[in-house]
Amino acid sequence: MNNKTVTKKILMVSLLLAVAVFLSACNLIIKDPEVDARQVIVSVNGEEVAKERFTQYFNNAYNQEYAMQQLYQQYGMIQQININRDEVLSSTATAVVRDMVMLQKAKELGLDVLTPEEEAKVQEAADKQFADILDQIKTQFFPATELAGEELDKALKDKASELQISMDRILEDEKNNILYEKLKDYATKDVAVSDEEIKTDYDQKVEDAKISYENDASAYGKAVNGGQAVYYAPAGYRFVKQILVKFTEEDQNAITALKEELKPLADARDAAQAAVDQYKDEHKDEAAPQADEGELVTLENALKEATANHDAKQADITAKEAAAYAAILPRANEAYAKAVAEGADFDALIKEYNDDAGQPAQGYAVFKDFVGFDKAFMTPAMALAKVGDVAEPSPGIYGYYIVQYAADIPEGPVALDTVRQSIHDALLTAKKDTTFTEAGDAWVAAADVKTFVDRMKD
Repeated sequence: MNNKTVTKKILMVSLLLAVAVFLSACNLIIKDPEVDARQVIVSVNGEEVAKERFTQYFNNAYNQEYAMQQLYQQYGMIQQININRDEVLSSTATAVVRDMVMLQKAKELGLDVLTPEEEAKVQEAADKQFADILDQIKTQFFPATELAGEELDKALKDKASELQISMDRILEDEKNNILYEKLKDYATKDVAVSDEEIKTDYDQKVEDAKISYENDASAYGKAVNGGQAVYYAPAGYRFVKQILVKFTEEDQNAITALKEELKPLADARDAAQAAVDQYKDEHKDEAAPQADEGELVTLENALKEATANHDAKQADITAKEAAAYAAILPRANEAYAKAVAEGADFDALIKEYNDDAGQPAQGYAVFKDFVGFDKAFMTPAMALAKVGDVAEPSPGIYGYYIVQYAADIPEGPVALDTVRQSIHDALLTAKKDTTFTEAGDAWVAAADVKTFVDRMKD
């Protein structure tokens, strides 16, 4: 089958959940296996799916539902796994019928004759998927195997066969994927998006964005910095570029390790302080039992020791950070001197000195109350008075920031032409999806469909 909810993705889920366990739970009680396996469960325009094949589809769908509920249970979304077998049977039959109708339509239109390029694409995708499945089989069923080479390869393929996973079936699925793509192209070839539709969608996106940013102005900067499309800019934003001169890897690792060592010391100090505070609180009233000065002294001494341990470690961190800053300060000063020199090219200096590989080409969009960035970056970024100004090196959590006020971001809607293509593409995709779904519905309605799911309950 080509229906991805019943094949490829479920195949992986079934494998990872050790399908043998579930198949034993779903097996049917039958009197004559061979005769029973040949019972027709679905018939579409005379093409039939027997019980044996349908059972595989059903088991895959059942396993997928089990996996989803298992995940929900793991995250506390449900209390217990409860699968409605009849609903899974019905939905599987519906999926099988639609899949058969669509593939029959593709063949009717002659779309099943693949070009050499399409055949190669099918083979490449199938090879990759089968290799991925064998890797998962190895992890799931042979975690500590001493088999290697041809012996291991044979064992993995034998297990795949046992799980009813075959290269022929995967090739069939991948070919059907191609047929679906070609059938969708056929059904949607006349779909288009008008300028009016683009403008209407743009206006709505602008209004939605404006309302959203009124509630959370930082959302705009996060969207821009994350490479997402934006349609409206709130007031007060600017682009800021930086040269980040980072700590050496050795120093950064050392600082990180020291901070990890500080955490339990901070917890111990806080716990000791809480114990002292609680003791004093319990004995502050005249009606309370008389305080035991010895016990209080013991608690206070424990607090002093915990505080000393914490402060000593914090001193180690401060010293290490000071040394780490000193090690990179010459490079930071060199970059800054070049950045403020007459005729300086800050973009060129970014390429030469910057250690922030994730910085967008236009810089970061920020405003005075933007959240999520290091204060050592934000403070100089918003203190710069005019476009082009560069701030002195600022020590932050990763090293020195040298920031430039790169450009203002004018308040208001973005120009339609800057987002026209993305809006067009999104609308076109949505219209094609709807058109293809409606075409599929019509083809299914016109087909001669018979289902006999009750035979799965024998």
